[in-house]
Amino acid sequence: MTDSERFSELLSLPKSSLKTGSGVGILGEKYLHAVLKSFFEPEPAFHEQKAGRFTADILRDGIVTEIQTRSLDKLRPKLDYYLCEGYRVRVVLPLPRIKWLIWVDPETGELGSKRRSGRRGSFYDAFWELYKIKDYLGREGVSVCLVLVDLDEYRWLNGFGRTRKRRSTRMERRPVGLGETAELICPEDYGLFIPKSIFSEFTADEFALAAGIAAKYAWSGLKVLEAAGCIELAGKRGRKNLYRIKDDLLPLM
Repeated sequence: MTDSERFSELLSLPKSSLKTGSGVGILGEKYLHAVLKSFFEPEPAFHEQKAGRFTADILRDGIVTEIQTRSLDKLRPKLDYYLCEGYRVRVVLPLPRIKWLIWVDPETGELGSKRRSGRRGSFYDAFWELYKIKDYLGREGVSVCLVLVDLDEYRWLNGFGRTRKRRSTRMERRPVGLGETAELICPEDYGLFIPKSIFSEFTADEFALAAGIAAKYAWSGLKVLEAAGCIELAGKRGRKNLYRIKDDLLPLM
């Protein structure tokens, strides 16, 4: 069975069958988080396990898996503790690939029509979140798994403007399919972010153009790649920093 088939099988199960290690259902837990937890560890006995003063999403054989469906900056205290206590840590970060939006009236609960977002997500969308834990990416015992997920996103119609959609509140994200995954364990794994057209020294603007991303995300991404040991500063071109892939990684990319 492929990963995609196994993921689809989990989605076909009733929500009540997705339980924590203590046997509690997901009434108080987001569905996306619960599905990913069962996907990465099918055995519920290893879910929601105490790891010292924290409760890990998954703990098995000394490896803590933390699934972060929200901001990674909240993970820093846990990373400090887990690493100090000798645990290895795997951070799972889901990223929307194909997204359908469903608007919910906060007064009546009525659902609007389901519409597909015009933007298709990619691994580059991880840069903003990975920047928040960049100081941990080069440390031994820390790995990251990026997961592209197709999902339905439910949002309250409680924002600003005529449509009430601007700055609206996200209600829930429900997975409907699995895309690609990427394991980031060692510096060469981060090479997946380096566009094929980049082959020598480059600026942040050149990286952004080659990757097809906004300049602000390129800046945070280069800091991530530098912290992970994939690239290094190579001087300046005028006022702009120059970067290059580390020499020992070039044959591996």
